[in-house]
This record gives sequence, C-alpha cells and structure tokens, in this order.
Amino acid sequence: MDKLSCSFCDIKNILGDEEKVRQLPYFDRPIFSTSKLYFIQAKHRVVEGHTLLVTKQHYYSFSEVPNEEIDEILNDFSRVYASMAKLYKNVNVFEHGLASESPASCMEHAHLHFLPVTESVDHILARKFDLVSSHDTLQDAYKRLLPPYILIKELNGKWKIYKIPDSIPGQYVCRLYLDAVGKSDKSWVNIIKNDMSYKKTWELLKGYINEEK
Repeated sequence: MDKLSCSFCDIKNILGDEEKVRQLPYFDRPIFSTSKLYFIQAKHRVVEGHTLLVTKQHYYSFSEVPNEEIDEILNDFSRVYASMAKLYKNVNVFEHGLASESPASCMEHAHLHFLPVTESVDHILARKFDLVSSHDTLQDAYKRLLPPYILIKELNGKWKIYKIPDSIPGQYVCRLYLDAVGKSDKSWVNIIKNDMSYKKTWELLKGYINEEK
C-alpha cells in the first residue's frame, strides 16, 4: 500500500486541527489520542463497541514497532483494554499482522481490534493455521511476532500467535466473528455515514474512557 493513500494516516495527519476532526464521520473520529496511538470505532463493525487502537506512525503491523516505543504503546493498550473490559465485560482482541507490501487485502497499517463479544473463533484458527506460541502478556507476545501472523486474545485466554499465509482474505478474523455472532456480510459492509449509532457509541466511549484515566 502507498503510505500516501492510507486512510489511517489521513486521520492522523489532521489530529490537532479540531475543525477538521469535527468534520469526520463518527466512525472515523478519534475517541482519544496519545503521542503514539489513537483510538477509533471500527467503520465495518461486527458489533457495537468494535473499536481499533491505531499507531500514528505508519507501521504495517505491531511487530514493526521499535523496542524503544513499545512500553509506551503497551501502557496505552492497557488503559484501553481495562476500560473496554469494565464497560462491555467481555472483550476479545486481535490483529492481522501483515508483512510489508503484503498481497493481503487488509488495511496495511498497524491496528488492534477490540471486539466485545463472548463468541470464540480461536478454535477455527487452531484448525487452519500453525500455532507459533502462547503468552500470558502482550509484552511477551510482542517479542515473538513475525509477520505475517494473527495475534489473538479471547476473554480470559492467553495471547496466541498463529502463522498465516502471505495472502489471506480481507478482514479474515472479522468475518469469522461475523459468522460466530450470526450476522451477514451485508449488515457489516454497508455503512451509513450519518448513522447516529456511531455518534452514540463515540460519546459513550469518550466519556467513559476519559473518566477511567
């Protein structure tokens, strides 16, 4: 992907310009940002509360984040995860960890998905792909990330890293969860730009996470 055409970079580039940020639809409007990351809703969401933690720097996956930056990023992750778990009770986390110039059709900019569901897809991943390793913490998992991979943590489980092919269908894990929760692709792909449910969720998350700081 040409970094100049990256929609996540487009959002990052206007942070600090409040007028431009307010013009963004709520699914693209950051709920908050830090020096390294920003937090937004997933435009193509599996369920309400499906959110993304996005690196400001254009990395292809979290495996590319330099060692000197990872502690700050993990602190931001911990804040978001704790808040989401309190608000939604059950939160799964995953990443499509792509290699540079991957032929996969996923968004080629590092981002972690937070998905508040009780359904599991790890058993499907375990059947289809080789398990590289399993870890108690994201910090430990980070040390073993080698693209292309799927990184996933479901509810109270461990962080698991699966080795995947260079080419994988777009939004692969999202589509597994769609099937798990009984939704059709149409209900997920068709986005209504002025859907007020995104505004409601944005306001809920912004208020709640700011209170949890």
